Amino acid sequence: MAPGITTAAPVAVDAAADNPTLPRLNLVRSRTLASIPSLDAQQRAVVAHRGTPLLVLAGPGTGKTTTLVEAMVDRLVGPDRCELDQVLGLTFARKAAQEWRDRVAIRLGGAGPQVSTFHSYAFALVRKHADTLRLQGPPRLLA
Repeated sequence: MAPGITTAAPVAVDAAADNPTLPRLNLVRSRTLASIPSLDAQQRAVVAHRGTPLLVLAGPGTGKTTTLVEAMVDRLVGPDRCELDQVLGLTFARKAAQEWRDRVAIRLGGAGPQVSTFHSYAFALVRKHADTLRLQGPPRLLA
């Protein structure tokens, strides 16, 4: 059984009820929502990396989001623990930001650090510092 997976009462998916020659399939729902994914050596190296910038190049479906989630979680619960407000996740797409944020929250069992798009974060900074920037009125986003 994979690490972090626990068993519970089986939930039967009984497509074989009407046909006894078909095999029965019993699915087991884990009690542990925050199961730890299995990472390969390169992903573990990314999660463990500290101190200098790191560029991770990978194609679609290679586990980039999983690796980012685990790197963020490791910084929040690992040996060199950071506070939530010391960790920031930035990405290009709103959908990617939402996925990242949701997966970190599941792994942590509650709210996680800020994850947003570069554009949203930049606009929030401009709004926050509008007085310092001496803007005439509140900033407006034109799209």
